[in-house]
Parts: sequence; structure tokens; C-alpha cells
Amino acid sequence: MLFVTPFVLAAALSAESSQSNVGYRSTSPVHVATCSLDPVLWYQQIGDSSINAAGQVATNLNITYADAQEKAISSVTFAVSDGGTAMKKIVDTGTFSPGVEIAHVFDWPYIESGRVTCKVSAVSYSDGSTWTSPAETADSAGE
Repeated sequence: MLFVTPFVLAAALSAESSQSNVGYRSTSPVHVATCSLDPVLWYQQIGDSSINAAGQVATNLNITYADAQEKAISSVTFAVSDGGTAMKKIVDTGTFSPGVEIAHVFDWPYIESGRVTCKVSAVSYSDGSTWTSPAETADSAGE
């Protein structure tokens, strides 16, 4: 008969979980909750109030995210894709505390509609350390 004490069980579980995190961090240290576009419209009244003109002049990019680590972030670089071949970079700078939701609106000079995706490509921490997405590292190695 085999007896396992709580200490032995805890040590075994601890060793197993620490081995799975050896090497590199493959997931982003920032959790992106939302990424969306809002058109910025203009309206102009022509002559009397019975004739109005409208058009789209720009788009706002809304990104809501949170620092998923235990240390403050000083900048986050997002790779934003519109579903096509175009990939644009947005850099948000400031002091972003762990676990705090950040909701920022960026001027987006591209008149686009439809769906966009935002992925974290790089992070700089307040202590000077950095994180780069494995996808970004692979892309730059292939150039």
C-alpha cells in the first residue's frame, strides 16, 4: 500500500507545473478585450434645412485591454489588421498597472469599414524589460 502525504503531493504538483513554463512565454502579457472601428461622420446643412450632406472623414480605432502581468507596462505595440494584407502598428504609451482595464480611442486616418483584429506584438515594462510576440520574432527573422 502506498501512502502519499500532503507534502509529497504538493511537491509533485509544483514540479509538474513549473516544468510546463520553462523556456519562453508564448502567450501575450496583455489581454485584448475589444478591438473595433467607429466611423467619424460629418454633416453639413446646405441652404435651407431641407438639404443635408453627410460623409465619412475618418475612423476611430477603439482598443480595450489589460496588463495580465504583475508589473507595470510603459508601452504596448498592437498589430492591427483589417482582414486584408495591410497590417498597421499602433503604439500606446503611459503607465499601465497590472489588472487595470485600459480603453483608448486612436485616430485612425484610414477610411475603412468592417472588422479589424488587434494583436499585441510588443510590450515594454516600466522596469526596462521587454516582451516580443513569437510571431513578430518569426516575421523579422524571415526578412
